[in-house]
Amino acid sequence: MPFRISEECPAGTPATYRLAGRLDGDAAEVLRDACVGIAAGAIIDLAEVSYADDAGLRALGELRARGAVLHGSRPYLTLLLQEAPGGR
Repeated sequence: MPFRISEECPAGTPATYRLAGRLDGDAAEVLRDACVGIAAGAIIDLAEVSYADDAGLRALGELRARGAVLHGSRPYLTLLLQEAPGGR
């Protein structure tokens, strides 16, 4: 499945970015570009992310460091995120 990002910004709530597909090097750059102005508290929905390489994990870590909330990841991705530098 190709990488996709959809953004939802309901009035009065934090933006939600729904990611789907493989989060590899090229997709990590797309994610960074899409989230340039991301606000603290924005939700990154990872439920449909099927794979993430080191570049993808770094991009997610950068977003988390900027205050984004990573949500809904599959168990293996959750483990990788916890083991990554700055992981929780």
